Amino acid sequence: MKEWLKIPVVAKFHEIIKKSNIKGNILSIGSSPQKKDILNLPYFQDNYSDFNLIGINISGQFGKFNHFSVMKANAHNIPFDDNYFDMVLCNAMLEHDPEFWKTIEEVNRVLGKGGWFVANSPGYDRIESNIYDATYTYQIHGDDYYRFTKKSFKDVIFKGMCDIEVTSIMNPPRIIGYGRKI
Repeated sequence: MKEWLKIPVVAKFHEIIKKSNIKGNILSIGSSPQKKDILNLPYFQDNYSDFNLIGINISGQFGKFNHFSVMKANAHNIPFDDNYFDMVLCNAMLEHDPEFWKTIEEVNRVLGKGGWFVANSPGYDRIESNIYDATYTYQIHGDDYYRFTKKSFKDVIFKGMCDIEVTSIMNPPRIIGYGRKI
């Protein structure tokens, strides 16, 4: 588990979640009931009585693991009431969603006012040098459809939110950020 927490994306998720000081209903889109799932981060495990941790996935494994459970559901039609969640997490899933904007609409529907949305996806970034000006990206894996930029996260993924922060980490880049629902 300690090695998993050293992965920059995982460490950044943990940092953002701890900094938010959020409690309540937490949804993770693209989750699975296993040790290396975002819902199994130490912050959630150490404070599990403060949370109702729910994961959804369209395929894969489902069921209970530690203090969270994963159910079969499509992110385009999340089976929860409006404004139900205090935080929605989306780790390396949007690039696999051919209609990711439908997921973003659903996140905005189920996320309560003042709630946090934290997302991560492989992206691309600019390389500047004296010889060339180019971009680089994370390799295509599985059924990928997209790569995102920091700007697309700010202007599209977190559109209409406040307190937005987006960064590019690792090489090749992963775009990770968060926003709070107004």
